[in-house]
This record gives sequence, structure tokens and C-alpha cells, in this order.
Amino acid sequence: MNWKYVAWSATIASSVFDMYVKYRQWRLLNKERILEHDDNRIRSQAFQKNNMVLGIVQKSTELLINSLLICFNLHHKIWTATSSTNNRLLRQLMFLGITELIRALVQSSFEFYRKFVIEQASGVNKLTRTKFIVEQVLSVSFSTLFSLLVYAGLISIIERFGDTFPMVGSFFFMSAIVFFMSISPNIFWPMFYKFSPVPEGGLRNALQHLLEPRGFPTEQVFMVNESDKTTHSGAVIVGFSWNKSIVVYDSLVHKCSTKEVLAVICHEVGHWERSHLPKQLLNQGAQIFIDFQLFVYLYQSPQFYSAFGFSDMPIAFGLVAFSILTEPIQIVFNIQKNYVSRICERQADIFAATLGFKDELKSALFKVKRDTLRLVNTDWLYNLYSETHPTLQERQANLDSFSAVEVH
Repeated sequence: MNWKYVAWSATIASSVFDMYVKYRQWRLLNKERILEHDDNRIRSQAFQKNNMVLGIVQKSTELLINSLLICFNLHHKIWTATSSTNNRLLRQLMFLGITELIRALVQSSFEFYRKFVIEQASGVNKLTRTKFIVEQVLSVSFSTLFSLLVYAGLISIIERFGDTFPMVGSFFFMSAIVFFMSISPNIFWPMFYKFSPVPEGGLRNALQHLLEPRGFPTEQVFMVNESDKTTHSGAVIVGFSWNKSIVVYDSLVHKCSTKEVLAVICHEVGHWERSHLPKQLLNQGAQIFIDFQLFVYLYQSPQFYSAFGFSDMPIAFGLVAFSILTEPIQIVFNIQKNYVSRICERQADIFAATLGFKDELKSALFKVKRDTLRLVNTDWLYNLYSETHPTLQERQANLDSFSAVEVH
């Protein structure tokens, strides 16, 4: 089998599909007619159309880079450039570090354009260029370091366990994800945000009344200075049972009433009450296990490596090439993961409604979508492929179908 041709075909197929989905969404937005006085929807439409175009250009660039890497055996040239060390594990980590940095450089370049051209023109971005660069350097540095540590462990496991590594490798990989998620709120988030307790007053008192009977101390709810960076707003629950906390963007507090903020927090508590994070992690773990089972059939094949110019068989390159080969499979996984995520979001919305916050959550969702310029219709395939949350219309319809019972 010509593995180089298969890898190139896989990256072309997945990239073309991605661009086609974005084109469908752009076409839908381009055809949509909006009343002239509806300024929010006009701004949302223009913003999302520009994002779709940028997404297509970015995916085209990534396809070009992958094509060059595959067709001209550039992975092997990178591998040759790391020959200065005799330590095989260190050499593989150097190889992976270079490939990670290439990917990060491309993504950061497009993110810079998105922030300072598209979002700046729409009034969404509030970051300065200096702040953006500092945050990108920190983010890329720490994510690359953590990735290399995980790769080091995974390569060692593969070398030790051979064809039986998928179970141990999956457990290790998921343990690394849980560990990273556990330390992020205390170590990484403070590098990018200022955390502060919810100020004394009506919101804090209401939170005490709402959360403490459910074993969620008010001290575990924090506000962060999102308004210094963007007009985006919302809240998110982070951590696990031993360090769980809810992070509320200060922009949400600025634009919403106390009851609307409580409604959004109730939604986040709903994720906790319904054990959504463990369920999603189990789903991710199953996908990783399937990936590793498939990798077993390739990583010890000399023909697989020689197709890309390698005379030896470094596991590091095997992982990189395998990720390219399985890009079409990852599309299926991504669609399934997004489907599960949307179910979780609906359940969390209903949880907030059971506490009597149906109307407040509906109005809060509208304000959040309005200020993030998301008041647009979505193509069904784009929604299936790209969206982790139901559309605003779907969420409001879901809430309308529920008869809330006042319990507070």
C-alpha cells in the first residue's frame, strides 16, 4: 500500500470537507435577508461571514503545509535535523516539539488576524497586541511542554508494552488530561486572568441561598476579568469533586440582572449535578482507545515508515503520520462528541429551568449571543460538525417546552 498517497488523500478529504462545511454556512449567511433596523443581526451576520472566510483560508493553508510535509518527506528532514543527540527518546521529543511549534505558529498567526482584524472591526476584541503576544507565548510554551511530557510517557508505554499498549496508554492519556484539568484553575488560569471572589451584596447572598444546600460553597465561585479581553461573557464550571469551582466572567455580571446571572450559574451547576464532565471524559477515553487500537496495526510496519523516507521506525513520527491518516475518522468522532455535548447543554438548561430560572436563562442566553455576535442561523451540517452548543433558537425552544416549577 502506498501510505504516502493514503495520508495525502486523507488530509485532502478531511480538509475539503471542513472547507465545504464552512462554505455552506457562509452561503446560508450570504443568502439570509435581515431587516435594516436589526443592527445586532446585521453585525452578527457580517462577523460570522468573515470568520467563515478566514476559516476556509486557514484550512487551505494547513492543507498546503501538510501536503508539502508529506510529498517532500519533510518529516524525515526534521527527524534528520534532530540527530545531534544519541538519546532516542529526547530525539523523538525534539521532533515532536518542532512539529508542534510549526502547527502553533500557523494557528497563532490566524488567531492574530481574527483578533485584530475581524474582532477589532466588530468591537469584540479588547486585547492589545502586546498582551495577545504575551498570552500566546505563554499558552504555546506551556501547552507544548505539557504535550511533550505526555508524549514521553506514551512513547515509553508503547515501547514497553508493544501491541498490548492501548489499554495502558489510554489510561495514562486520560489520567494526564484529568491531571491537567485539575491543576489548570490554580496554575494556568491565573496567568491569563485575575480571579476575585463574588462581591458582598445581592448576588453573593443569592448564590449562598442557591448553592450551599447543594454542597457547593459560595467561596468556590469566582469572577474573572474577561471584560478586559473581549465582549464575550458566560460562566464555566472547572475542576473535579476535590477542587470544583465556578468561574463567572465579569462581563456577564455587567450586562445581566442578578437573576439572569443566577440562571447561567444554575446551568453550570446542572452540568455538575448531571455528571456531564465524567461522562464526556469517558466518551473521549473510548475514542482514544479506538485510536490506539488502530495505531497498533501501523506503528511496527517498516513499509509505513519507508513510504515517508524513514529507514528506522521512530514512534514519534508514527504518531504524527497516524494523526494525518485518521483525520477523516476524527471528523466522525468530532461529530459524535459535539452531539453528546449538545445533549449535555440541553440537560443543563432544563436543570436551571427546574429551579425556576427558565425565563431568566432565555434572556441571559440572548444577551450573551448578542454581545458575542452569534445571532445567526446555522446550516444543519455546520451545526452538526462545528457546534458544541445548540443554537439560541433550539435552546429557547427547549426551555419553552418545559413548565418550570418555582422552588426558591
